[in-house]
Amino acid sequence: MTKLYFVRHCQPDTSSGYNPGFPLTEQGKRDALLVADILSDKDITAVYSSSYPRAVMTVEPFAQSKGLEIHKEFGLRERDGGRWQGSFDNYADYIAAQLADFECKVPEGESLYEVQSRCMEAVNRILALHEGESVAIGIHGMALSTVLRYYFPNFGEKDFYRIVDLMPLVLRLDVENGTVTGYDIELAVKRVYPNGYLNT
Repeated sequence: MTKLYFVRHCQPDTSSGYNPGFPLTEQGKRDALLVADILSDKDITAVYSSSYPRAVMTVEPFAQSKGLEIHKEFGLRERDGGRWQGSFDNYADYIAAQLADFECKVPEGESLYEVQSRCMEAVNRILALHEGESVAIGIHGMALSTVLRYYFPNFGEKDFYRIVDLMPLVLRLDVENGTVTGYDIELAVKRVYPNGYLNT
């Protein structure tokens, strides 16, 4: 059995507007220490992360404490929202439409099916490389939602909104032969985006 510890990133600093490269807030950096503490006794042998800074910064204190390299996986990055403005009245409607139809996409953006495909390609590669081990994976809210939808087909909009403000969230999935045999929430800290952005 392989234990995957999915780590949804801590509170990001969106004060300069949304962009893929924003870092963590000072609160987010402090919360990353909570992540390190929670993971410290999990016998984790490898650390992977989305290449986006907020995800890397979230798992960095833990990786440094254990002397582990962070393997950056571009496939774990957050969904490209494209030009949703003009396609939907508000961001919440855009989220609802995509969660209801995984093929839904806007100009220059990704469908959730596309996000799920690249995320699961990365997850399956990690599973193949680390069979029987415990692995930490830095990820984002919507990207994680597509992984959960893969393993739990009934995961939907209400489930997404249960995790949207959990920054950080550490969710363990026990995977054996491609099937989830157990799961648990190891850490859940409720934070909000400082400027009200609803992005993941």
